[in-house]
This record gives sequence, C-alpha cells and structure tokens, in this order.
Amino acid sequence: MPRESTTLMLDGYFNWDNQKLNFVFREKSGSFWTFSGFKPGKYLVQFTYENQYPAWEAMGNSIPINFQPIWNEQIYHQRSSETLKIKDVWTGEVSTAPIEFQLIP
Repeated sequence: MPRESTTLMLDGYFNWDNQKLNFVFREKSGSFWTFSGFKPGKYLVQFTYENQYPAWEAMGNSIPINFQPIWNEQIYHQRSSETLKIKDVWTGEVSTAPIEFQLIP
C-alpha cells in the first residue's frame, strides 16, 4: 500500500558445529538450506530479496500473520470474512551492500 512499510523477518544465521562454520537459512515454508565448508580467508556476504507478486493473502487470524502470494485466483477454497488480502504490493529486487568478514585459523 502506498507510503506504508513492513519489516521482513527472514531467518538466517551463522553457527559453529564441530569446529566448522555454517550458514543456515530457513525458508518461510519451514525448509532450510545449510552452507558449510568455509575455509580461512576473506568472504563477502550480501542478501537479496525479490518479490514477484503484487497481491498476497492470509487466511484466519494467526499471529504473526502468515501472508502467502496469490499466483492466480484461488479456486479450491471458499473465501471468508477472515481472509486478509493486500494488493499493489511493491514488486522488484533489493540487495544489501556486501559486508566483508574474515576467518582466521
């Protein structure tokens, strides 16, 4: 919605496991990706977010609100008064500036 903003809470973090550095990223669906095998040296970290969907909806009144993109008109479920729909959502791609970090043996 024009002139409104939101905070995206995506779950990504570095952790140590068996003296190895891992980067874990959890998707909204609950699945996750683990990147490991980092060796001593310099690295750059940059995050990119892309939204291709100008409309999103959430069913029910769960907290936090679980919005899902609308790919096409829904035909498999009955819309109810509990459906929260947002339209004209920003679409595009945005990236953070690269951040350098170094692993020292």
